[in-house]
Amino acid sequence: MRSSTYCLTLILQKMTELDYENLIEYQRYENLVNTKEFVSEKDYKFIIGYDPLEKENWVKESWHYEEGERYINLKLYYQKLKK
Repeated sequence: MRSSTYCLTLILQKMTELDYENLIEYQRYENLVNTKEFVSEKDYKFIIGYDPLEKENWVKESWHYEEGERYINLKLYYQKLKK
């Protein structure tokens, strides 16, 4: 029986560079959308570029000028309020 590490190594060897870049982009997107309550404008543009439907879950927060523009994740914000 082969170890899971060996199987993962085989899968990664078969991945093309484009597959790898897509995987990295997806992981970045998932991390931002599912764990970050606030994101920078750059990250917001990445999220919307990856999935335009996410635009409904984010609102620009304009009162933190010293930190630059940032966006609040309404989905995570509301979950936090319910706790």
